[in-house]
Amino acid sequence: MTSATKPHVPLPRLTLIGVLAAIAATIATTGAATIAQAAGVSLEVGTERIPLSAFAMWIIVGGVAGILLAWLLRRSRRFIVVTIVGTALFSGPPIARADAVPTKTFLVIAHLLAAAIIVPTLSHQLPVAPTRQATQDSQ
Repeated sequence: MTSATKPHVPLPRLTLIGVLAAIAATIATTGAATIAQAAGVSLEVGTERIPLSAFAMWIIVGGVAGILLAWLLRRSRRFIVVTIVGTALFSGPPIARADAVPTKTFLVIAHLLAAAIIVPTLSHQLPVAPTRQATQDSQ
């Protein structure tokens, strides 16, 4: 397999960029949760209150998963498609489990906010698949 068909994505650089994106997403999401609480949005799922530290922890977990996916998938388009599907799937439990509509809405927004920071940042580090015309021209 040539480097054109399987590009090398330097894992240390991808890790650094991903960690920085996850930190930014953690700050943004935890800040949004603080604002939501101050505005009266209940951050309770069932009978349990979601602590702000849980937002930070799960964003970091998502960031690590994003780094691994980016490294494994190696192409920007593949990475974006998989992460969009993943974000949609992981937005399901808050919709199903939270009781109040404002809580459900905020939790989905929190997922989207974190993904909006992490996914583009990592996808810009990945190569775009060559077009068929570019592949034919190089042969």
